Amino acid sequence: MATGIMYNVPAADSLHIIQKSPLRAILELFRYIVKGEGLFLAPVAQLSILVNSAQINDSGHIIPSESTDPAGLPDLEIKPIHFNITEPPIPHGEGVLSIMVVLMRPNSRGTISLASEDPFEQPACDLAYLSDPADYAIMRKGIKLAKRIGEKMREHGAKKMTDLYMPDSESDDDLDAFVRNFTRTNYHYSSTCRMAPENDVLPGVVDDQLRVHGLSNLRIADCSIIPIMISAHLQASAVMIAEKCADMIKASRLTRT
Repeated sequence: MATGIMYNVPAADSLHIIQKSPLRAILELFRYIVKGEGLFLAPVAQLSILVNSAQINDSGHIIPSESTDPAGLPDLEIKPIHFNITEPPIPHGEGVLSIMVVLMRPNSRGTISLASEDPFEQPACDLAYLSDPADYAIMRKGIKLAKRIGEKMREHGAKKMTDLYMPDSESDDDLDAFVRNFTRTNYHYSSTCRMAPENDVLPGVVDDQLRVHGLSNLRIADCSIIPIMISAHLQASAVMIAEKCADMIKASRLTRT
């Protein structure tokens, strides 16, 4: 899940320029097709900052550390994005710079289940965002860090950044209210069919060969099998899981023959 703060910026400093100017959009498309350059070449997010919330102090500054403890894996991602990240978009000026705060390893756990006996009916999904209070504390630190980054950008010359969407203050109550009012998906869903024993404390759906417990000849090969959400986006993981599953299927067929 994600939230974020936003600034008004000149249109030329934002991807909104290709929305506001059809001519600019055509020129940028031409540049992309002919020269492979320009705004259409750029991904929406060109930079990600991965950080462990334990290394952020109460004022939103990074605590220097050289720790390589696995328990210190990043649980926050900070992404500067030159676009309006609210859904639906809130009104804004010429252009927008967003600093998105992504909770990478949430404590909250959602569910997905059958909505009925009709196989064509969409399943019932409950994302259960912020159902664990521990997630608020991490998001508060992430928002403070995002604000410190915005302040440094202004110090280093981004004078035309003006506040667009911010918490009322940095008190816990105001930050929590901000998170509740604006929390959106970051689309990297996982762990709904986690790999674990069937009788685990958090029961698993597949075994270590990705076979569904209690069924034969049925495997799951996507990010739903990840036991615990990893500190990363899931595109590469999806490819790895699919490749590994293919190897497992081939190996099982060779064993049978």
